[in-house]
Amino acid sequence: MVSDRIAVAEGQSGLPRRRWTNQHAAAERRDVVLDVRGEQAVRRLACVDQMAVQEDQLVATARAVFGELGTQAPLDEIARRARIGNATLYRHFPTRDDLIVAVYAEEVAELCAVDDGVDLFDWLERFVRHVAEKGDLARSLEPSAWRSELHDAWHESMVATAARLVGRAQQDGRLRPQVDPLDLLVLSAGMATAEPARVKRMLHMVKHGASAS
Repeated sequence: MVSDRIAVAEGQSGLPRRRWTNQHAAAERRDVVLDVRGEQAVRRLACVDQMAVQEDQLVATARAVFGELGTQAPLDEIARRARIGNATLYRHFPTRDDLIVAVYAEEVAELCAVDDGVDLFDWLERFVRHVAEKGDLARSLEPSAWRSELHDAWHESMVATAARLVGRAQQDGRLRPQVDPLDLLVLSAGMATAEPARVKRMLHMVKHGASAS
């Protein structure tokens, strides 16, 4: 409800556990303009804009720090470099994993944006490289109580993409009907610590075992 969102903007409740993208900010601005007028509206619009700016700063800074120090880098260092207080960082991203998923959201979207003609095992090789670079995200493949909404979205996107490619291969008669997409993802994620040549060999063995012929 609009009143709930305004309460958030005024600091009367915690921030929503989602990214404050420019699109979200624009929607908030429209709602506030329709609901309130004058000086109050200006203050609240400024608060919404500040949330979006802060989140963009945190994500950009975290991307640079993760690239330099890895995804286990101190969150205090990210807040310091972004010139944003620690409490503000945790309001936007309550856990390290929330921040990691937000930083790599575009790459996850790109990995999942494949058509049905893509070979399943070529895609799994890309998936293994992705997990090798962002190993923390691999934990999202297994159901767990700690997963956030952001991790759930990552999980659903990966499983849905794998299921689509597995289903196509099964329909074409190239893959055994009992092959489970999540099984393939978890198995592939386990290959992430191996060198590329070994990954190719292991995926070839998996392909051989899962093939219908």
